[in-house]
Amino acid sequence: MKLSENLDQVFLSQSGELTIKDILERSEHRGFAFLLVIFSLPIALPFTPPGFSTVFAVLIALVAVQMMARREQPWFPAWVMTRKVKTGDSRFVRTMHKWASFFERFLRPRMTWLYRPVMFQVLLGPTILLAAAAMSLPFPGTNSAPALAVSLIALGLLEEDGLFGLVGLLLAMMGLALAIWVVVMIRLHGPEGLEMIKRTLGRS
Repeated sequence: MKLSENLDQVFLSQSGELTIKDILERSEHRGFAFLLVIFSLPIALPFTPPGFSTVFAVLIALVAVQMMARREQPWFPAWVMTRKVKTGDSRFVRTMHKWASFFERFLRPRMTWLYRPVMFQVLLGPTILLAAAAMSLPFPGTNSAPALAVSLIALGLLEEDGLFGLVGLLLAMMGLALAIWVVVMIRLHGPEGLEMIKRTLGRS
């Protein structure tokens, strides 16, 4: 089954709502890398349903820590498994399908050295943790870039495509820089800083 088809299987829900347990049961056989994809790609979308960012950022961090510890199977606490998230309307699922289909065209094994265990422990894993921290911030512009970065790194993991991993690393650095700028602006200027951020990002 293609990645795009598996994403449809994971997120299609007649009720428009899923528990984390539902999501894991629909995707567990794909392993850690696929979990990173399904937890990060929805946040990268421009119209992510409410309730995704913080919950999925925590899940991404848990997955990254377990991968760095070289666990064989993912584990999540009970309170996470019963947490519900809204999957939104069919447009949300269709958009994820299109994004995944687009990336699938370019994925192929190359630069596999980037995904050696030691590289994940000292470079990719910490980068994903920092990206997850940025994704959890409740400020404008701090979610999409780090989430897309994690998606690219995870897609590279699925197909051992180091080029995707390098692009993801660069995008993660940009996303972290943006998150730091947002936090500094808000700390220095308070509500006025938040309005300045919104105006700046709106013009861009």
